[in-house]
Amino acid sequence: MFSKEEARKIRQDFWITFGKRTALMKTEYGEKKRWIQFNTGIKDLSFKFEAERKFARVCIDFEQRDFDKKVAYWEKFESLKTLINDSTPCDLTWEEFFMLDNGKEISRIYCQLDGVSLYNQQKWPQIFDFFIENMTPIEEVFIEYKDFIKDI
Repeated sequence: MFSKEEARKIRQDFWITFGKRTALMKTEYGEKKRWIQFNTGIKDLSFKFEAERKFARVCIDFEQRDFDKKVAYWEKFESLKTLINDSTPCDLTWEEFFMLDNGKEISRIYCQLDGVSLYNQQKWPQIFDFFIENMTPIEEVFIEYKDFIKDI
């Protein structure tokens, strides 16, 4: 078991190492790869990487406070479900009502890699590969259909 400070340092090192690894990635235009994350252009819609003690996840989170907007964006993504599912190597889970650890209810599309831990440095390459292999095609579909998705 780690102290809070040790755990914080490991998490920090994990994300720094992931950033260094992806800094080497280039877009199809030869530019440095930048993850979309919170810069979707749609309020309260984000793309997230999660790494925990027992799993890693790639997520699309819908956190709109306006229920009608959240439903509208969810429906836009659902209309692209086959395309999004077919683009990723892992099986995506679609949960319109997903409960976060803090008790907040959101909608979430995600894929999960079990049996890995960000606290096990030997598993980091496997987690990084999982992140890259799954987020990249999700982002590509989003970029291609962004105008359609934003039009609500």
